[in-house]
Order: sequence, then C-alpha cells, then structure tokens
Amino acid sequence: MIRTFILLLAGSLWLSYDVQGQDQKKPPETAKSSKVPIDYKWDASVDMYHIFWGYGIIMLRYAPNKNGAYRFVINNINIGKRKDQQYSDSLGNLNNEPLTIYKRKSYDLSVQAGYEFHRTSVRHQIFYGLDMDFYGNFFDEDPASIVQSRIYNFGIIPFAGLKYRIIDRLSVSAELSCSLRYNLVTGFNEHKIKVHKGQSWDFSFNSLRVINLSYHF
Repeated sequence: MIRTFILLLAGSLWLSYDVQGQDQKKPPETAKSSKVPIDYKWDASVDMYHIFWGYGIIMLRYAPNKNGAYRFVINNINIGKRKDQQYSDSLGNLNNEPLTIYKRKSYDLSVQAGYEFHRTSVRHQIFYGLDMDFYGNFFDEDPASIVQSRIYNFGIIPFAGLKYRIIDRLSVSAELSCSLRYNLVTGFNEHKIKVHKGQSWDFSFNSLRVINLSYHF
C-alpha cells in the first residue's frame, strides 16, 4: 500500500512538472498584437482622386493621441511678382531711363485646417471632423489693361470617412463632405477705383471628396 502511494505521488509530480515545462515553452500570444499597426504621430497624404484631373491635394496630419489628429490641407499655392522696364522706343532708340515700366502682382491660394476624431478597430478607422477653408485670388497690374479683381472665400467643411491601414506605414482612405461658404468679390478699374462688389453664400455636398494615399512616420 505504501509503495503504491509513493508511485502515485511520484507520477503526479512528474506530470505536473511536464505540464509546467510545456507551458513555459509555449510561445507568447502575439498573433493578435501583430495585427495592430504602429501608432505614428505624423502622416502625409496625396489625393489620388483629383490627381487624374491634373492637380493634387496634399494633406499633413499630426495625431498627438489615438483619439484624433490635426490636419492641414494645401489645395493650391501660386504667388508671383513681375517688373518689366523698356529702355528703347518703337524706332529702337535707347534711353538711359526706362520709357515704360510694367508691374504685376498676383497670388492664388487655397488652404484648409481642421481637426478629425478617430474610432479605430485594428486596421480599420472611422474618422470625422471639421475643416476651416480659405481661398484667395488677387491680381494687380500697373498700368492696368483689364479690370483688377480680388476674390476671397471663407468656409466650413464637415467631413467623415473610412481609413484602412495596408501596412504600418501605408494607408488608404476616402471621405465625403459638405461645405458652407461665404464669397466676396471686388473689382477695380485702371485707376484703382472700386467699380464692383459682390457677396454670396453657397452650400454643397460632395459624396466623394478625396481618396488619400498616406505615408505614416
């Protein structure tokens, strides 16, 4: 009886040791964590939807935490200044001082800045938020040959979209939006006197605003 008890106790201890050894050799559960992409603070995006129309939209995001990100969008920047001086007359006679001076200044600027909220599930993300929109167009020349104009648009753009992280550093997203804008247009004659002023409001809905390809860093 005592021998049987000792054999049963020794067998139980051996089985317990063997099971513990197998548990220690079992690799840690990393399958789930390996699917979760790394949370980078920054990402830069290019709109692949409008690039086929001849222009691209560049977006830069900064995410201080997992709940959202600040975003800055550059739609268009075009700034120029020109000055021409003519030192000869129609007969080709030269002069020490310029006979005519032509000056031109212009800019065309469209930018947006806003914030987006995030709802993330592994590689899928729903985001929504609000952008502030500004567009300005200015053209001035001296001497003037056409009516000068200044155009300013101010707007708010609520948006929502879906993002998928293809790999840790690469994602694709699409978003829809609506916008409410105030538009101001002024016109000036060749003497820099205001001859026209127009104001308007408009509302629009865009079922596909952008398709962004983003690089995270």
